[in-house]
Amino acid sequence: MAQTVKVFKNVSDHTVATAAVGVSTEYNILTTTSTQQAVIKDVIIRGTNIATLDMDGMTALSSTIASPNMLGNGSLFMGPSSTLKVKLNPPEPSFRGMMWTNGSEGIIRMVGSGIQATTGTDTALTSVSQMTSTTINTSEAVATMIGDELNFFVIQAGQVYRYTETTTAYNGETTNSNFTLGGGSNHGLATDGVKYLYSIPNGSTTTINRYNFLTKVADQLTAASAVYGRDANQGAFLAYHDGKLYTKHIGSTTGMSTVDLSDMSVVNWTGMGISGGYSDGGGIVTNLAGDSYIVEQGTNQAGYYKIGTDTSYNFWASSGSQASTEYGNGFMEVAPGIAYIYCEQSDDLTIIDTNTTPPSWTHIASASTRNAAIQNGFGNRFSAAGFLVRSPASTTIDAYVSGVLVTEGI
Repeated sequence: MAQTVKVFKNVSDHTVATAAVGVSTEYNILTTTSTQQAVIKDVIIRGTNIATLDMDGMTALSSTIASPNMLGNGSLFMGPSSTLKVKLNPPEPSFRGMMWTNGSEGIIRMVGSGIQATTGTDTALTSVSQMTSTTINTSEAVATMIGDELNFFVIQAGQVYRYTETTTAYNGETTNSNFTLGGGSNHGLATDGVKYLYSIPNGSTTTINRYNFLTKVADQLTAASAVYGRDANQGAFLAYHDGKLYTKHIGSTTGMSTVDLSDMSVVNWTGMGISGGYSDGGGIVTNLAGDSYIVEQGTNQAGYYKIGTDTSYNFWASSGSQASTEYGNGFMEVAPGIAYIYCEQSDDLTIIDTNTTPPSWTHIASASTRNAAIQNGFGNRFSAAGFLVRSPASTTIDAYVSGVLVTEGI
């Protein structure tokens, strides 16, 4: 009986694109018939996040969110009628957040499912706990993973404090990673979620302060033209999205600027003013359809702006919070496309859902009814941040497999 021996590698059929992963899903990479055997020498599978490489029920390789690629070399023997497959196990959606206040709320920690209610503006978190009753002044906060640990960073006049989910000290992990970023004129904070924090001084400036939270090294970038960093009082937001910084310095200003971090070019937008002067907070959400919106709550009205489509804010009727003395940013995204914005005047809560057409807005008197507060006492200088794990609607797998395929013949 003769044998056919074939060396194969980088077969195009081994690339699986746009795979639905709402639930655990399997994709065959290589299958042998009853007359075939194979020896796999090299495997490179990229972008799988949480997955395993399986052969007939045996796990050969695995990947995680922190290490999303599967790389292997050596000799993996496949007998007749065997299947080498990728098993995708998408992460369960979830939300984890914190809020820092100079009111009776102190510092709180929130947990949620990361899934919207049937009516998005009815979405509630699952639990809330008080980390400390000690008050702290902050102006903006962000959340990001560093390795397998969730970290929060908050800024107040250029001083940045780092928190973990177990931090109980009011001024962060005081022995680890508290630092100055840009000096006392810096009130905004944004992160790319990979390795950098960003802050822009208030007033007209070309300076972008940057901090690498992996190496703990700070540096500066220079924008191609002047932008305005957010103010301490009436401040709006600084946000990162898709390689760009979005900066708006006070609630009532009609101007907003974007800085493209790939080339430091600047685009200035108009029509972004919120009536009444003060901003309770704002930021960027991305809904279930993949559309991203800037949302913001102000004294007399709230607005939304679809990135890539709109040229100015759209406003809801009778959507004011009556904010009168607000220094921070109470925004966080608690589920895809759904924003919570804590409000200063009556210690209440705005909920915005961008999954509807048009986006919907509601204002409730008590954040504690949504497990988003305990005391409902925020003060006038507070910030919030959340880390949202999304269950992806699709993923793209780039698979490379090489080895020797042996086919029995006559």
